[in-house]
Amino acid sequence: TDYFNVDDISLTKIADPPPGISGFTANEVGICENECLNFQDTSSIDRYYRTWYFEGADTPQSNDSSPANICYANAGKYDVTLVTVYECGRDSIVKEDYISVSAPPTAEIIADTTVVCFGVEKMLESVSNSPVIWSTGESTSSIIIRTPGMYIVKAENECGLAADTLAV
Repeated sequence: TDYFNVDDISLTKIADPPPGISGFTANEVGICENECLNFQDTSSIDRYYRTWYFEGADTPQSNDSSPANICYANAGKYDVTLVTVYECGRDSIVKEDYISVSAPPTAEIIADTTVVCFGVEKMLESVSNSPVIWSTGESTSSIIIRTPGMYIVKAENECGLAADTLAV
């Protein structure tokens, strides 16, 4: 059996590692329920490993450099976190409330009855998660009517249009 004799080895630091600055972007930050996003790692240094955390998404975690089709089913504001590991350390970035998911609009007319007597005022109220406009041109949550007819309330936002009709 042969044996080798090894002298002491010393290591000398010749430079500090470059700072790792993590970053990312999404193709959109405001979407509607059940829509999907794509993300891109924009970190300043090559990574050996990365982990994404998508609060509220159907895919809560990914190790891809550019995760695609990350979908959100429920309205709300959600954080996105990117944790990266590189040659000389690790870094992370959290963007709080980065993704804003909106619900489609709702519109409903509430009335205690569909009968109005001539000359008597009646209040119609709308229930909506978005601003409304009535067929009368008013944009308040409730209107006063004095005559029979067809009344429509509409609500619209970036996720669509909703309407309700009431025959009085």
